[in-house]
Amino acid sequence: MTKCVLDKPDLIVLVIYRLPGTATNVPSFETLDKISNQLHIYILAIWGDLQSSCQLEIAAAVSPYTNLNIYTASSQAAKGLMQSDRFLYSWVPKDERIFKNYEIKRDIPIVYLGSPKPERMALSKTFEAEVVHISNILSTINYTEPT
Repeated sequence: MTKCVLDKPDLIVLVIYRLPGTATNVPSFETLDKISNQLHIYILAIWGDLQSSCQLEIAAAVSPYTNLNIYTASSQAAKGLMQSDRFLYSWVPKDERIFKNYEIKRDIPIVYLGSPKPERMALSKTFEAEVVHISNILSTINYTEPT
């Protein structure tokens, strides 16, 4: 708070993954209230994952203190919260030279460690069909798909 009073910033960017006041590095509700309502500092919250119920709870809890919330992932559960004019969807920024460049041949080893559910094994076979080399831990334990 002292820094806010002395420096009088125009903007504070808030990225939190716990409810306010639940850890020493997370501002309390009282602090957020002072910053927003007494010092009138604009608070921008950035949410990387509003899919989990925990993150939705935190976003709803801090919403009264934020001026804008930018989120990059959403779920059906978040629909009501995101109808607010303080929530703005943004795509996940990715460097297209890397993520969308289909001219680059990629030789990426894939290791699957997980339960052998039929849909996952089908995906594994799809990768194999695409000539992707997969190290499958299941082959080392002689797993056979149930019939």
